[in-house]
Amino acid sequence: MQNNNYLKGRIVIIIGLMLNALTLVSCSKINNMFKGNNTKFHWTPTVAAPRNYPVETGYAVFIYGDKNVGYPVMETRFARGIGDPLSAEDIDDPESVYELPKRIRVLWLSITEQKYYKADIEIPAEVQDSMLHLFQKGFYYPIDKTSEEYKTIVLTLLPGGKCG
Repeated sequence: MQNNNYLKGRIVIIIGLMLNALTLVSCSKINNMFKGNNTKFHWTPTVAAPRNYPVETGYAVFIYGDKNVGYPVMETRFARGIGDPLSAEDIDDPESVYELPKRIRVLWLSITEQKYYKADIEIPAEVQDSMLHLFQKGFYYPIDKTSEEYKTIVLTLLPGGKCG
């Protein structure tokens, strides 16, 4: 009987240690996802325009990586509001990760102004650093009480050919 209790006690200790190790690994993965040194993320590019300022894009491509690979925006009409895209069409595998963009090329028609605009925007290093920090950190969503990842990068097209 005493041998049986000894064995049960050792099994409980071993299971406890395994659960503790599993918890540490899980927490480590969560911390790496939000606070790690990740430089590649799963993100989707999109475009927005102010309400009452509809635009139609000829193209909008977010350029990333050393080989200047382009990630195109799939929608073409926008006018929901500043920073508020109609949608972000994620055409990629959810496991795919990319460096954050360093350049954006866009051609659009301002329907209100009846004028075409074209921009080739190099994203400044300090903005790239800020984006990287935000993507690494993530954010807290108080409604669900969960930590979330940033998943969308929005280019807002403004009157007068400006971008934000």
